[in-house]
Amino acid sequence: MTSTREPSEFLTCAEAKRAIFIDFEGTAVDPATFLGAWCEGQWTVAVLERAFDSLVGRGHPKGALHASAPRDAFRELRYRAEHEHRRIVAWSSRELHEITGTHGMSTSEIEWWRENLVNALPPAKKWAKRNDITVPEIKATRGGRTNRWSLSGFRKATDYGDVAQVFEPGSTASRIRTVRHQLQTRSGHSDLTPVAKRKWTNVLTHNFHDCAGLAHVVQTLTCR
Repeated sequence: MTSTREPSEFLTCAEAKRAIFIDFEGTAVDPATFLGAWCEGQWTVAVLERAFDSLVGRGHPKGALHASAPRDAFRELRYRAEHEHRRIVAWSSRELHEITGTHGMSTSEIEWWRENLVNALPPAKKWAKRNDITVPEIKATRGGRTNRWSLSGFRKATDYGDVAQVFEPGSTASRIRTVRHQLQTRSGHSDLTPVAKRKWTNVLTHNFHDCAGLAHVVQTLTCR
């Protein structure tokens, strides 16, 4: 496995159907709060931030949650990729930066992820241009720049299906901050306000669509 293939060799259709698709959620200034992973129709979440451990037992209708130290979560992904002969795919370079910047990662671990984590964005852009596919531009929230090549835009361009606006990008960081603040002063999920509980559910559902949508996009451009 390697992430340095030429775009035409990005993934085969068979590899795309069996790949593990990952996506982190968090804020811009803190380590990721959790990591979602989609593989062959199953979505799971590794909760990485210890302050959120009490929420694991509540689960989510779309899939299972479990608490994990970051390095353990990454090692589990690597083990599965190697022993089940699967590729690991992310959208853009954010996931690679998150993993390789984790405290305590060895040089060999960092090198493995640099060589094996597939960045789907460059080949997706080439595919859209080559096939004259219009990718809707996604307006940024809070005055940021419009994103021409967002995963959300590619989901729309490849007919992933309707995603309610509440689950689209733009509110993840604020939702996580709200829940984190309440967890610091309350006893756990049962003590959160209804608003905070809803924010937690919504940020999880947002991640579900990011992971499942990434799988859909990659399988579309490799299998059509």
